Amino acid sequence: MQEKGTGESYRGKKMAARRVALVLFILLLQGHLSEESVVKPNLDLDKDTCILLDAARSVNELYLGNEDKNILLMEFPLSKLTSYLSSFDFRTFDSEGVIFYGDMGGDKNWFVLALRDKHLEVQMINENGQMLLSKFGPSISDGKWRKVSVDRNANTIEVRVDEEVVVSLMHYIKTAFSGHPDWKLRIFVGDLPLNSTAQLLRPLNPSLDACMRDWSWVQKEANILTSVMESGDHRRCFQQEEPGAYFPGHGFAEFEVPSFQPNKGDGENSTAWSLTVKFLFRPAVFSGILFAIQGENHTIALSLAMDKLQQVFTVSLLDRVFSSEQLPLDHCQSTWLQARLTIQNNQLQLKTPMSQSEYALTDEHVHSLENIWHQPATTIYIGGTPGSATEDSYFVGCLKMSLQGKLVDFDEAKNKHGHIRSHSCPKAIHAEESSNL
Repeated sequence: MQEKGTGESYRGKKMAARRVALVLFILLLQGHLSEESVVKPNLDLDKDTCILLDAARSVNELYLGNEDKNILLMEFPLSKLTSYLSSFDFRTFDSEGVIFYGDMGGDKNWFVLALRDKHLEVQMINENGQMLLSKFGPSISDGKWRKVSVDRNANTIEVRVDEEVVVSLMHYIKTAFSGHPDWKLRIFVGDLPLNSTAQLLRPLNPSLDACMRDWSWVQKEANILTSVMESGDHRRCFQQEEPGAYFPGHGFAEFEVPSFQPNKGDGENSTAWSLTVKFLFRPAVFSGILFAIQGENHTIALSLAMDKLQQVFTVSLLDRVFSSEQLPLDHCQSTWLQARLTIQNNQLQLKTPMSQSEYALTDEHVHSLENIWHQPATTIYIGGTPGSATEDSYFVGCLKMSLQGKLVDFDEAKNKHGHIRSHSCPKAIHAEESSNL
């Protein structure tokens, strides 16, 4: 009786969602709602969707993620510039990356505005020397919109956040730019120039999952940014976002094992090898591979997946398959779910929202997996694998995870599908707030 009641509740919610969608459609036809204000269906989620994502994308918010390596470059002739003031609204959950890079007359005169540890950072080199100012101003990686501006005059550079000066740099320009009529101010948004010989004073990961709107670059038109934003949905931001990595259902992230190896001297050899993977996830479709380890022979040694047909979690370890963990009865209520996979002391332990199960492993299985883990060519896949044969093999939804005690930063992936977002997820309708791992 309890299972029947749960099924009726699930069907009722799906019917209610359809009624809401029909009402919104009628209102749109009658002109009571604008197209931008309607929660649009996510085209990635047309297969047995049970959690509706608020997939509406803004028409005027540029997504800065640059996985397709389509560099956003603007060029302005110096002879036509009357101002060096640039400003924009900025929003991010990311903690590190390049907001913009600018140079004049080559790579000996450049300026970078970036994020590090959730705060702004400035790096600058010109003929007078070099300067690095790190972690100034407020923490801005909280998903709130802020107005950021950078202005340069003859002797100073000022950076403002919400109209408040957070840094003022004294600088002097010896070169007479007027003597170089062909020179241009180049501005790269959301990344560093490809194949540049400029060396940052302090290296950082340039990838930045962030949104930008209402920009004004040196008080000139920036049509290239508008054109790129209109080129596809992947270049536009979700209107409602929350922290977490978003997987659209067609692609995966790839990591190398050394990213999650303990440092030398951390006592790795003092205890037996073990593996711990923790997940906090909100699936939009209950199918797909969450995590997999592939050995150098291109076979999957270990994987954790959701089986949509059987409604179970499935763990595959070499030649063994464990699939006794049922999906939670409330899996269509927009909740974040937790799972933990542990291999230790010849036991495989799978803890899910429903229960905790343990399976005995042989020495051979444990030692084989350990050997694969330490092979140089071993690869970790998240969200799917290269051999995923169907769409159901890919994870769809939002994910936070840790591996061997280290939080996974998807900006650090060796390879990643261009539509995976490392730090921002579209909110689910009537979603609960996520917690930390």
